[in-house]
Amino acid sequence: MLFIMSEPVPASQDAVANADGTVTPTTKSAAKKEAKRLEKEAKLAAKIAKAAPNTEKKVKAEKAKKDDGADVPFVNSTPKGDKKDMSQPMAAGYNPIAIEAAWYDWWSAQGFFKPEATPKYFPLNEGETRETFVVPAPPPNVTGSLHIGHGLTTAIQDSLIRWNRMLGKETLFAPGFDHAGISTQSVVEKRLYKSTGQTRHDLGREKFLETVGEWKDE
Repeated sequence: MLFIMSEPVPASQDAVANADGTVTPTTKSAAKKEAKRLEKEAKLAAKIAKAAPNTEKKVKAEKAKKDDGADVPFVNSTPKGDKKDMSQPMAAGYNPIAIEAAWYDWWSAQGFFKPEATPKYFPLNEGETRETFVVPAPPPNVTGSLHIGHGLTTAIQDSLIRWNRMLGKETLFAPGFDHAGISTQSVVEKRLYKSTGQTRHDLGREKFLETVGEWKDE
């Protein structure tokens, strides 16, 4: 509950102070000012009184919502290998454990990860050939520490592979090789020239490769 407290108006030549802290105007102008002040306080009190029930309802609703979804452990009722039971009510908030439960086991049971599963779901007519989709999976390069870009790139490639597989294509996510040889060479060459005044040609191939390895180990 909110209370509005107003400071007593100091007495002046136009007003007389009362014992209860209020004032009694003695002139028309003072009376007019006092009436405006009281009107302003009354409007503010009405505004606060009107907002109070809505605020209390909002607080109660948020508390009830929080209590409904608080500390309720997810129980996977789907037998392993069966398609996920979607009859359970949806949780109020995102729970990755609940969202991801059962799907992977069902995918495995259906053979979605086996290459021979493609003809089962996408049979070919006589004379037709199946399209292929191949993406190399290069390892992180040696020019710097791992960052979000490495994870993001792999996620995109993985999504493309899975999507094209769903389209019926023969897919391959092939482990590749370091794809940053040129940038690595550039970084090491600049450092070498700055510290010794030499180039890779001065060192020769084998010695320069050793220098690159030393830089990587640092």
